[in-house]
Amino acid sequence: MKNLSIVCFLAIGVLFSCSTEESAPIDTQEANFTRTAFDEFCYETPLIAGKHTEVGRVQVVYTNGEVQVQYVTDGDWILEETHLFAGACDDMPVNGGGNPKIGKFPLHGNHSGSTQTVAYGLDTSDFPECICVAAHAVVRNAASNQRETAWGDGITFPGRSWAMYFNFCWDACDGD
Repeated sequence: MKNLSIVCFLAIGVLFSCSTEESAPIDTQEANFTRTAFDEFCYETPLIAGKHTEVGRVQVVYTNGEVQVQYVTDGDWILEETHLFAGACDDMPVNGGGNPKIGKFPLHGNHSGSTQTVAYGLDTSDFPECICVAAHAVVRNAASNQRETAWGDGITFPGRSWAMYFNFCWDACDGD
């Protein structure tokens, strides 16, 4: 009985020590969130879940001063949450150990139902010509109910996690 009391006390302490503070965007650029897909893109990288499973892709397009980043899952995989940083690499929110602080990513959403496509658009007028993109998601397999963290494939952050980001330059897109 004494051990059960200690376990309950510790569990309550952990529960109340978690912060529920909303994170503010790190800058004031206007972000556009839409669930409609775009067909043309000029950069694509796999969306990797659980370190090894390709569950979809992250696509990027740049036109008329706006960059759009789209998450697309395949098969039975659906998007439950998305967190996106796209901007100057030096502005990426990371902790002292070099791991990304996804709670500080300025674009994010919780998605319900069977969402398989989510896109974000950003005005790039204050961005350098080449940016860093960190596309994080929580995905779930609707058939097996397996839930995983996912990242757009790219360069591993210097911290101790498997989190990744990729570089994107405007000149990757024809015409702009």
